[in-house]
Amino acid sequence: MTNHFHFILEADERQVAAFWNCFRRLLELYLDRHGRPRMMDGIVVTVVRISNLYQLRTEIAYVIRNAFVVRTDVHVFADPWSSGFLYFNPLLEKNGVQASSLKGRTLRAFTCMRSITELDAGIYVKDGRAQMWSFVDYKYTEGFFDNVRQFVHTVLKNVEAQVETAKRYGEKPCLGDEELFPLVYKR
Repeated sequence: MTNHFHFILEADERQVAAFWNCFRRLLELYLDRHGRPRMMDGIVVTVVRISNLYQLRTEIAYVIRNAFVVRTDVHVFADPWSSGFLYFNPLLEKNGVQASSLKGRTLRAFTCMRSITELDAGIYVKDGRAQMWSFVDYKYTEGFFDNVRQFVHTVLKNVEAQVETAKRYGEKPCLGDEELFPLVYKR
């Protein structure tokens, strides 16, 4: 999304704070380099503790579905900025070069900074972008769902949970006509 982020992290509060501080610092450097200094000013961090499996599933679905709901050009299971394409995908292509093999100008172009001299060997890069399959534990996440049908249903059909999650974040639920119609006549 152009105006906010969603992350699902398995960590304690100290680790979440450390992640956010590192991410924010790197993003501020990137935005400053691209002529948008101070863009992170006013960013509010909301941490939501996930308390049960149902909430975890709906939070995962909400994050995957987020850009798809707002933008008409986004495919929910093919958005390169979301992990939705990773899960239960037998055609997932795992290719690229190890980020740790990047050197000189290529490394600087990828990281947008000179201070990083070495990257994690587990991260792979293709077309200048870190490959999500190399840093998202998607197989672990698949284990939270009984099967691919439950996953797809949670992402695409569980509208009530999507509305609850949006409200929890203080966002306005965004539903299409085909999703609103059954909710209106449900009661």
